[in-house]
Amino acid sequence: MPDSLVDTNGGNFWPPYDISARALELRPVLSEFRALLAGSWSPATAYPGSVTSSHWCAGSPRGQCGVSSVWIAEVLHREYSIDSTFCRGSLIFSEDVAQDLLDHCWLEITAEPGEELVLDLTCDQAHGFDRQIIFDSRADLDQQRVHYTPHERVEISDLPSNPVWPRYQKLLRNMAA
Repeated sequence: MPDSLVDTNGGNFWPPYDISARALELRPVLSEFRALLAGSWSPATAYPGSVTSSHWCAGSPRGQCGVSSVWIAEVLHREYSIDSTFCRGSLIFSEDVAQDLLDHCWLEITAEPGEELVLDLTCDQAHGFDRQIIFDSRADLDQQRVHYTPHERVEISDLPSNPVWPRYQKLLRNMAA
């Protein structure tokens, strides 16, 4: 757990449902999480067919969205008491600022009633997109003409039966090495 967090609520570091306060505390560590993940990505953790060993570039997010989303979902749940939903779908840009990703994974977090946050640690897979990390409300993203459209939503407890799980286990072994 980051040193900046102080337990003032009996093991719950933020009041329930106060995702806005949690988001403020979480934002600074997302780049650290991304760097930690990037050091453990490999062709074996990438989505099948998205990269080959001969074309692998260390630290590239290509094909790593699923395993990264599972990892951050586990961290959010375990260390921050934040529940999320694993999503698989499309990342579409209304303007020609970047290449659309038609098969992509990210997390959704329900903040306040009616407000949904999108957390994506590998959005820079979209060729031409200049951000590595997205952690914004869906409404703000829509205003920026960045649209996350889920085709499949999976509860975190159901991920062990999802096809991403074996690659996630490889990611964990890479992180432990």
